[in-house]
Amino acid sequence: MSDQASRAAGGDLLVLERLEALETKAAYQERAVVELSSELFEASRRIERLEKLLRGMAGKIKELTEAAEPQASGDVRPPHW
Repeated sequence: MSDQASRAAGGDLLVLERLEALETKAAYQERAVVELSSELFEASRRIERLEKLLRGMAGKIKELTEAAEPQASGDVRPPHW
């Protein structure tokens, strides 16, 4: 094999190694994107459930606060009597 052919074969090997490294990185990144997408979906569902729970609790607090406040009525004596 000539010197030039030897360098070409070595260059081809280097290109193949670099290509394989890039394909490996791309595969890991693709897997990471899928995992992150799944985590984001689950986090979004949890946030929706927590927001619904929070709205319910805020409504209940409002009901309890309104029930605890004295009602303005002509039949009730003012506190200074």
